[in-house]
Amino acid sequence: MKWFASVVVLVVSVVAVVVVGHPTGADPRSCNNLQPSGHSGSVDIGEPVLLLVEPGQDNSMEVTIKPQNSGVTYKGFLLRVLMEGSARGEFNPATTAQYKSLCTNETMSAVTHTNSNDKSSVTVKFDVTQPGKFTFEATVVMTSKQHVAGLKNITIAEFPRTPAEPIQITYL
Repeated sequence: MKWFASVVVLVVSVVAVVVVGHPTGADPRSCNNLQPSGHSGSVDIGEPVLLLVEPGQDNSMEVTIKPQNSGVTYKGFLLRVLMEGSARGEFNPATTAQYKSLCTNETMSAVTHTNSNDKSSVTVKFDVTQPGKFTFEATVVMTSKQHVAGLKNITIAEFPRTPAEPIQITYL
């Protein structure tokens, strides 16, 4: 009977992990490779996802993740920025209340989702403190078994600028 109880607890635990996954965001270990836990590799689901970087107010950029086709939703994301040379910045804490900081150091910063609700578009503000080259990368979790990896947008931010003058953005 003890053996049966152990098996039931193990099965329930495994099912809970599979069903729940990471509803409150990616694991910090995902920062280095942008690989979601529990996913064995990028799955090409034929659904284009856009990673857009647009000038924001002052010295900021608005980073948006959204499926190209309307009506398509996703469960979660991991958004990372790599900062080259003297380029520095951070995801704005005020606009990331619905997101959480995952890992930050001198050359990298990342945020992730805080719930598993369906998302049709996510926009996160990134504040530039030192101009330079920023490479935004993202992995988007579509379902518990499918994700899209390798989204990339390379942006050159030059400051100072006047409010009417847009940030120079270069897409490669």
